[in-house]
This record gives sequence, structure tokens and C-alpha cells, in this order.
Amino acid sequence: MRTCVGCRATEPAQVLTRVALQTVEGSTPAAVFDEQRTLGGRGAWIHPGKDCLDKALKKGAFNRAFRTRVTTDQLVIKT
Repeated sequence: MRTCVGCRATEPAQVLTRVALQTVEGSTPAAVFDEQRTLGGRGAWIHPGKDCLDKALKKGAFNRAFRTRVTTDQLVIKT
């Protein structure tokens, strides 16, 4: 069971999308979707819809989940 960082609902991991950190030396770490669930390190989980992503971005949930300041520019819902 995992908790969505947007709405805080608890769901099985199969229902949620994993978000992981991607680091580039000399820049702020970036939160990216880890659809294959292969990236290492700390992860955050979110429902695949736009509503939960908007809530998470508004309340700074990714900074809290990753325990550091992260950029979220790469988190875009593909429609």
C-alpha cells in the first residue's frame, strides 16, 4: 500500500504512478515520472490524473516527500 502525495488516499502500488528524483551535478534535483519503476532512491507516489498532480504541486508535496527542494518542471501529464 502506498499513499498518494496529492490527495493522501492509500492505494495499492499498482494503481499509483511512481515519481523519483533525477539528479544532475550542479543543479537542483528534478522530480520525474518513473513509469517502469526502475530508478533507484526515494520515491513518491501519485494517482495518474491531473487533479492529484495539481494538488501535490500546489502544496509542495514533492519537496516534502523527497526531503529536499526539487524542480517539478518535467512532471507533465500526457494526454
